[in-house]
Parts: sequence; structure tokens; C-alpha cells
Amino acid sequence: MLNRVKERFALHELWVLDKSESFPFFAPIFVFTFWIWSLPLLPILIFYSFLMVTFPLLTFLPSIVLGMALAFFVAPWFFRWFFISVGLRFGKNGMASEKRKEIEKRLMQ
Repeated sequence: MLNRVKERFALHELWVLDKSESFPFFAPIFVFTFWIWSLPLLPILIFYSFLMVTFPLLTFLPSIVLGMALAFFVAPWFFRWFFISVGLRFGKNGMASEKRKEIEKRLMQ
């Protein structure tokens, strides 16, 4: 099941790249469609927010760890996509072609 999710995510990345190359002016908007992949986490985040209100000291440390994980893993991934979209907007497609090769390599595995 995890392999299927990874494949769908790679296909979504490829779709974003295709649409961004076709319509470079709207490339940042296509990049922001990645928020859809955070929807399955919503019930967990709602439950965790209730825990934070009820047990603030118990959830303090996991909040710090989660925030650092987001900073180290998600932010570089997001900003790479953002720079690809801005580059496409200004006519530079070097990073986009590298990302396309990386995605196609992932899909071939």
C-alpha cells in the first residue's frame, strides 16, 4: 500500500511539473496543490490539538520534535519546488528538467 501511495505522489509531482511547464505563469499555483497530501493527517492533528489543550506539558516535547522534523525535511522539499516554479515562471527550466529525471527514475523502480 505504501508503494502505491509513493507512486501516486510521484505521479502528482509529474503532473505539477507538466502543468507548470505548460503554463509557467501559474507554476506557483500548481505547486500549492501539494497541500492535498496533508489531508489524511488532519484527524491526527485535531486529536493532537485536543491533547495539547488538555496536557500541555506532555505534548510540549513532541511539538518541538515535530516542528524540527518539518523544518529539516519538509521545508527543503517545499522550497525546492517553489524555486522550480519561480524558475519556470522566468524561463529557466534547468531545475525542472533535473526534477523530471528524478521523478521518472523513481517511477521506474
